[in-house]
Amino acid sequence: MNFLVVGNITKDLIRTREKEEYSFGGTSYSGITAAQLGYQSRILSRGNNELSEWIKYLQDMGVTVSLQPDRNVTLFVNDYTAGERRQLLLGYTQKIDFTVEDNTDVIHIDPKFQEVGPELVRKAREKCDVLSLDVQGLVRDTKDKHVIGKFWSDREEILPLVDVLKVGKPEISMVSRLRDYKKMCEELHAMGAGIIALTFGNNGSLVYDGEFYELPIFKTKTVDKTGAGDTYGTSLALRYYETGNVLDSALFATAAASFVVEDFGTRKIARRQDVNARYEILKKIKVK
Repeated sequence: MNFLVVGNITKDLIRTREKEEYSFGGTSYSGITAAQLGYQSRILSRGNNELSEWIKYLQDMGVTVSLQPDRNVTLFVNDYTAGERRQLLLGYTQKIDFTVEDNTDVIHIDPKFQEVGPELVRKAREKCDVLSLDVQGLVRDTKDKHVIGKFWSDREEILPLVDVLKVGKPEISMVSRLRDYKKMCEELHAMGAGIIALTFGNNGSLVYDGEFYELPIFKTKTVDKTGAGDTYGTSLALRYYETGNVLDSALFATAAASFVVEDFGTRKIARRQDVNARYEILKKIKVK
């Protein structure tokens, strides 16, 4: 089974009340998640030699990286000192060129800051069985280096190409003018997207494919929420490729994401057997 994630590996400064530390993230979360779940995993990213040592680590984790040269890396500050994450952007790259010629079972497009455009999505659609998209990097802008949102202007062009659309809590108001979440899902679905997954952090997720599923989180100790959404989106797409069952895939993705928050960076991304254990617990809950 083959998996490709398209989007930038990021260098992140994580700032909490207790400490500051640099880590590498972005599409690393998706790449490692797929490898831990047993896929041949690849990342297509832009960046420079600041990522060299991290790429070696990813290779040790079973992830192949195709790095297109750029003068910059995507560099975020993720500041949790006030509670909810505040983000600053200190560096970003040019757009990624989709140069992949071979077919892939699942492609997950996971941009971090405007490194992906509609043409790349169209090319990716032709090269996979399941195409998923995390919208976050398409609706980010900056003001005085602070990351702010902007409305998803090319959604009508992209949505018909996407089998699985994942929208995180910070991006929800950027993908639709509607404020009723269920009507929002119906609108996005009617515009062409297959499965819609809205994630709300501690308040769980809402998943729609013509039928609604409201899922709670798997409760666990939270240290760093960075990357949990990336693992959720990746796991949702992979499990849907395997089973074709939307509810099953959403429960599995919820279980996979629950591990990531338990430590900083990519340290706690779980293997399939561990994800399965929490998935079996979640299967016993009553889904609305």
